[in-house]
Amino acid sequence: MIKYAVPGSKQELMNEAMLLDRYEASDIMATPDGSSYLIVFDNTVSIGHLQRGVLTSSRGKNGLITWNPDKDTDEDNGNGFEAMTFNKTSQTFLFMKETHVEKNGDIRSFIYEVKLNPKDPFPSIDVVARCHFEKQFSSENKGIEGAAFFTIDSRSYLLALCEGNFCESGKRGRIPGNGRILMMERHENLQGNCSYKVNRVINIPAHVDFEDYSSISLHNNNKIAIVR
Repeated sequence: MIKYAVPGSKQELMNEAMLLDRYEASDIMATPDGSSYLIVFDNTVSIGHLQRGVLTSSRGKNGLITWNPDKDTDEDNGNGFEAMTFNKTSQTFLFMKETHVEKNGDIRSFIYEVKLNPKDPFPSIDVVARCHFEKQFSSENKGIEGAAFFTIDSRSYLLALCEGNFCESGKRGRIPGNGRILMMERHENLQGNCSYKVNRVINIPAHVDFEDYSSISLHNNNKIAIVR
């Protein structure tokens, strides 16, 4: 149980340690204005919010943004998000599930496109859309682990980093040096349902011989950092 603590006390340090043990962070990024950081966790849909600056002056603005995306994705089932990125064109954040088993048995990832509304002390979340991935996966725990968004020639693309090599699970997914990035484009049908379809599969250079992959970041549209 998290107990009341005087700022700077031993109890406060214990509380912070308990929170770190409870929430398993999977991705972090700065907000577009650079004033704070957002953190997603793979065991809760709550979003971490950390104000940039000296901790003593921003302590009241650090915490969790709680929300309930929909009835089949809530904090109680232990499922959160593996990746997030920001679409500058639509000014929306993309929170990405690793995988989700659909009613017909297909295993896919999906994305919440959301906007953040400034509030005190934390922003609130408005869901703009819930979009499915076109690609199917072979395992529930070997899907998408990282994401980045970029625009070129007035067209926007999502780079989705697969956790397993060859974008697969099992023994084949553990063969180092065969990482894959899915270059995807957003589509919307006449009913307004959105999906991300694979435009191209990018082979990560073989000398990046990771057994699996955990995050991706894009800098100036021409440099990519990948973390195992």
